[in-house]
Amino acid sequence: MDKQVREQVIPLPPLSEQKRIAGILKEQMAAVERARHSAEAQLQAAESLPAAYLRAVFNSRESQRWEKKVLGEICIDIYRYPSFYGMEHRSTGVPVIRGEHVRTAGEISCDWTDFWFVSPDVSAKFPRTVLEKGDLVFSVRGTIGKVGIVRESHQGAQISPNLIRISPAVVVNAACH
Repeated sequence: MDKQVREQVIPLPPLSEQKRIAGILKEQMAAVERARHSAEAQLQAAESLPAAYLRAVFNSRESQRWEKKVLGEICIDIYRYPSFYGMEHRSTGVPVIRGEHVRTAGEISCDWTDFWFVSPDVSAKFPRTVLEKGDLVFSVRGTIGKVGIVRESHQGAQISPNLIRISPAVVVNAACH
């Protein structure tokens, strides 16, 4: 077998042509690398836009006149799951929203294949962690500080211990795209 491979005849361009082809490939690879760097920079800029808009709103002259309230005064409930130890994770039942489901723009993933579930009986034991439309979820483990708005599609889901449920007195409207 080795002898057969070694005896194969292959076309080989002259050295000058090989160098020309190598030069073209080098130029194209450099162009691809420049495009990749540009795309990464644009993605980073796009991801920072929501934070920049929020800073602009909350640092404006008008916002300095806003009334300040303690979070507990404007919320119906603020609660964190006591523990998940010993709970059976299932493939069906009540979905459990985890920190990794909360996206940077305040959205919560609608990809149910990425969720795990608890039984309705287990969910019923923890009614303060059952989400309602307009609730906010706040990550306290992993990437701390991510905030997501609960949509109608997530209503009735549970939160994991790496999130806090914040139920504002005024419902926040959000749609699943």
